[in-house]
Amino acid sequence: MAHQSLTYGVVVFAAIFFVGWITGLGGSFVPNLGFSILMGVGAAICFSLVTRIGKNR
Repeated sequence: MAHQSLTYGVVVFAAIFFVGWITGLGGSFVPNLGFSILMGVGAAICFSLVTRIGKNR
């Protein structure tokens, strides 16, 4: 299960980073990178929590 949540987090990171970079709405490089990392980690945590809760039902 950890592999799936890690993959989901990396995909969210990449999507947010590249959309912010291409459109220019992500700000400069460092804030865009930081926000993308935070959102990727948050998405991985949420994904693992949802799959863990769903497995118990």
